[in-house]
Parts: sequence; C-alpha cells; structure tokens
Amino acid sequence: MRAILTIACASVVFAAGAQAQEALKRCQQIKEDGERLKCYDGLAASPSATENPTETNDPSDAAWEVRDEKSPLDDSPLFTASLRSSDGKASLVMRCKDRKTEVAVTKWGFVKCG
Repeated sequence: MRAILTIACASVVFAAGAQAQEALKRCQQIKEDGERLKCYDGLAASPSATENPTETNDPSDAAWEVRDEKSPLDDSPLFTASLRSSDGKASLVMRCKDRKTEVAVTKWGFVKCG
C-alpha cells in the first residue's frame, strides 16, 4: 500500500515539475526582451504551493475534484481528491478516512484477459 501511495504522489510531483519546465522553455523562446520579461513575470506571479489551491485559475487544476468533509458519526476529517484521465476511461482517487490514506486507480471498460 505504501508503494502505491509513493508512486501516485511521485507522479503528481513529476508532472508538476514537467509543466514548470515547459513554461520556462516557452519564455526562453521569446525573442523580444520586454515580452520575454512579461512571460517570466507571469510565471513568478502564479500562485505558489503554499497558497490555497482553490484560488488558482489554472485550467489543469479544474480537473481535480476535491471534497473536504467531516464524518457525521465522529466528526473525523474525510478528505477526497480525484482526477479523471483526459479520455475519461480511468481515474485516480486519493482519500484520507479514519486517519488512513487510501489510493485507488480505476479503469472503465472491458479488460481483455488471456
């Protein structure tokens, strides 16, 4: 279970790093100094990881469905985050329930065996 959680978290971190690298490369390709500076300023002005993620306007964040609730039985926290694949055939679900972290990957459709 820990290995699955580690792999899921690492994939999210590496994906975010790759997006940041792509944004820097786009800025580097701009020839005009003023426009290139505006591009870098835009990257620096984007929300950091320490800010509230619900305040971001990045369209890639809109794909995450996040629920932060409390259990009606004992008021313990229940946090769920899910991300559906771009083709809609699979999803990644991570949740914290009863002080345990759970990760699941689901795939819709027929899986051929044999």
